[in-house]
Amino acid sequence: MSTYLRVPLASDPASVRRAREVVRSWLADVGRSNTEHVAAQIVTELTTNAVMHAHGPVVLHLWCRRDGVRIGMSDGSTEVPTLTPEDPAATAGRGLRLVDRLASRWDSEVHERGKITWAEITHDVEAGAHAVTLPVVDGSARPARWHLGWRGEGARRTRIPDR
Repeated sequence: MSTYLRVPLASDPASVRRAREVVRSWLADVGRSNTEHVAAQIVTELTTNAVMHAHGPVVLHLWCRRDGVRIGMSDGSTEVPTLTPEDPAATAGRGLRLVDRLASRWDSEVHERGKITWAEITHDVEAGAHAVTLPVVDGSARPARWHLGWRGEGARRTRIPDR
């Protein structure tokens, strides 16, 4: 079982399906199949945005933690995605809004070679609920940094410390 997985993807619409397949397989490997539906929706939107609005390299990143999973998509663009105002007549622009509704939290971080947009899915394990819940991190205003292992070139496996 790998707690971190990095999968390079082609900057092509066919990568959306490939990303969903990778996520489903990885979730089964790490024992988180109960998040498959939400994770598949989120990775579909993140991959579509990277392929349609950014440029390569496009890379899928997956992290497993005790309280859930994080799905990240890095690309070569430094343009940060933003939620667009809701417009029922719009033919596009709903993907990130869907991620916002499904994920416990999400964000995008820019670096010198592009950005990574990530979304977390956490679960209330004690109650046995399948509903997505907001995570309790550490109360600080700074963003979590446990996911930054994606910056390491060639990193295939990284043990993520439990908090």
